[in-house]
Amino acid sequence: MHSHNGIIKEGHPINLDDTFFQKPNFAGMNKLLLLLSLLFNLSIAFPQINTDFEAYPLTNGHFIDSHPSWSPDGESLVFASNRSDYQQIFSITLKDTCIKQLTFTDAINNNPSWHPDGEHIIFDSDLSGKLEIYALNLFQSKNTKLFNRNVEAWGGRLNSLSNLLVFSGKRPYEKQWSIYSYDFKYNNLNKITSHEGDCLFPRWSPDAAYISYFKQTGYETFTPAIIHWYGKETFASAVKQPNMYDINWSPDGYKIVYVVKETDLYKLYISRRDGTEKVLLATSTFKISQPEWSPAGDKVVFCLKNDFQQQNIWLLKLY
Repeated sequence: MHSHNGIIKEGHPINLDDTFFQKPNFAGMNKLLLLLSLLFNLSIAFPQINTDFEAYPLTNGHFIDSHPSWSPDGESLVFASNRSDYQQIFSITLKDTCIKQLTFTDAINNNPSWHPDGEHIIFDSDLSGKLEIYALNLFQSKNTKLFNRNVEAWGGRLNSLSNLLVFSGKRPYEKQWSIYSYDFKYNNLNKITSHEGDCLFPRWSPDAAYISYFKQTGYETFTPAIIHWYGKETFASAVKQPNMYDINWSPDGYKIVYVVKETDLYKLYISRRDGTEKVLLATSTFKISQPEWSPAGDKVVFCLKNDFQQQNIWLLKLY
């Protein structure tokens, strides 16, 4: 879930000799990264990558980097990080891995996503004293609250038409997070899930017809779901696997990427949206989360967190 109760402090470096370190079967770029980490004691946790693919870390250091989101042109990402005094929003370009800070507030900013127009970043912040969703104008460096309702809101995502926003929300009298939608044209706020447990990580399908999310009922106890935009469940066969979470969509909407927690392992998969043709991408004893498919469909980014409160963003090339 989000981290809005305080700043996550830096952890300690991970050495390859640590007994809990998982030594994977590297190929290509991964062999080079392993060698560099041995020579320079870089603080990088490595997952096991399917040998059909190549992966490498985009970010490094004793930070919590989270919620990567692709720009519409696929040339950069935005993400949240505690690299500043407060958790702020940053961007990173793929060509030169140049990191730039985008928000400068005395508040904790999180869960960024790119607006379909490519000119704004959507993110949530506790700037007002409660969690609300804002838009950052990249050309004017101006933050604007997206809507005014008596509901806490975080993890917002706009559909491809930019007329509907989905998010995890909670009214003052509610104890759990539910999936809400907000219609900008009609100023209409709708609660579209009613479950026991917190409903988290809502993601639109590219055609704006479906929303994926998961319900959390305990520590790392997840129940996934895919619903129509108005709330009716669909694609039940695709999300029947227990402890499946952080579901996201391919650019054409016919496939999904997701994580499954199996005993002491985290596994990153892609499959068709009906659950068939499943392919294992990566495995780790460290937590894998927040996968996001690139606009061209040739890459997936995800987060990998180690035991010392460090989380970095990885890029995996599908072809």
